[in-house]
Amino acid sequence: MKYIPSVRATVALDRLPVTCIVGILPNEREELQEIFLDVRLELDATRAVNEEEIEATVDYAALADDLEAYVKVEKFLLIETMAARCASRILDLHPQVEAAEITVNKPQAVPRAAMTWVKVSLTR
Repeated sequence: MKYIPSVRATVALDRLPVTCIVGILPNEREELQEIFLDVRLELDATRAVNEEEIEATVDYAALADDLEAYVKVEKFLLIETMAARCASRILDLHPQVEAAEITVNKPQAVPRAAMTWVKVSLTR
């Protein structure tokens, strides 16, 4: 097998649905809402590509499960905080990730808008 040097990769999840408590209004603190997470992770995938080891990259199914559980438990007030803490959590749990970009889409935040969202990027 040919060794491939210096492989950059983006691991992504698009529109991951999560039903959770999020918002500052009284009804938002009590009623579950569906939000959607978009996740972009940048990493050096050289080892993963050459050795085909899942530990060298990010298991996106496990990532989706973790983010969904985390967001459900935390009950954030602001989607800005949700995005930043999700990105921070990813960097803490996955040392191979060099940058994390999280977009939180909250469709019902402004009913007359097609979508309301916040994007946060963190790097090491």
